[in-house]
Amino acid sequence: MNLWKRLSKAEKKSEALKKINEADLLTIDDFGLGTLTAQEQSLVYEIIKSRADNLSTIIVSQRPCADWYEWLGGKYITDGVADRIINFYYLIELKGESRRALGRKQARKQRGFVKLDGLSN
Repeated sequence: MNLWKRLSKAEKKSEALKKINEADLLTIDDFGLGTLTAQEQSLVYEIIKSRADNLSTIIVSQRPCADWYEWLGGKYITDGVADRIINFYYLIELKGESRRALGRKQARKQRGFVKLDGLSN
């Protein structure tokens, strides 16, 4: 079960956030892949807000930062998240093909797979 669903089901969100904040470093992978309910958008804000001052967070996303505004639900929640990210975080944008895709290509090449007429063996 993913983090959003676990937090949504938590009886006391403050206890869940306390548990999350026990980690000195939180990595949020695949940030922005699916759609979020209003409750989940609020949870993103609460997590970022609670960690912004003194805890480290790594956010990994294939979604461009420019798209986060709409994905997080618009003005108020997004402004709160963006304010904390801009003022407390470093942004590292990677360009080029994904490392997984490059790894698959290298593995296929090592195993002798060849493309024939646009089809992979």
